[in-house]
Amino acid sequence: MAKTVGLPLGIATKLVLNGDVTQRGVLLPLEPTIYDPVLDELETLGIRFVEEQVA
Repeated sequence: MAKTVGLPLGIATKLVLNGDVTQRGVLLPLEPTIYDPVLDELETLGIRFVEEQVA
């Protein structure tokens, strides 16, 4: 569980420091411009999230 908390935080920090996230203030991770790069990099690190709908 520590990896699923720490890695997204580190990746998001890297995105901000590299200038890939230009918005200011408190941001919710609900925008694709924020969560898509994080999910993409997590997948390269072996952490993959799968969403399913069960009827």
